[in-house]
Amino acid sequence: MKKLSLYIFLILMVCNVANAKDLTGTKLICIWGYDVKSPFYDSYMAFDFISLDQVKVHKIKNLKYNNFITGYKVDVLNIRIIGEDDQIERTTLKFGKFNCRKFEDLLNLYKNIEEDIGDIESFMKFKLKEFIEEQNKLNKI
Repeated sequence: MKKLSLYIFLILMVCNVANAKDLTGTKLICIWGYDVKSPFYDSYMAFDFISLDQVKVHKIKNLKYNNFITGYKVDVLNIRIIGEDDQIERTTLKFGKFNCRKFEDLLNLYKNIEEDIGDIESFMKFKLKEFIEEQNKLNKI
């Protein structure tokens, strides 16, 4: 019986690895809402998968930018970011109320701007600057 349970355990471990995927090098931008060109979105997130089990998370929230490195786990349906409440659905690329897309696809929308936004951090700082300028226009005092 002990051997049988050992064999079952080993088979299940191999099956789990077969479903996992190495996301190293994948970059996702997640936007609260749908229109990526709108300057009024205050909530952006980005995920830069830097190794088999680590991801650099970038956030713009309340007109502030921060980033940190954490872990992630991949299964057949979702990518779970350690320390976050939501998961990235692998089929729809939704992260809670955020709509995600590959960073390379998003860059095509910004190819005519003068600033260099070749990486996620530059893009997030560019968007934050846009948000602050727009908010300053709206401020009455």
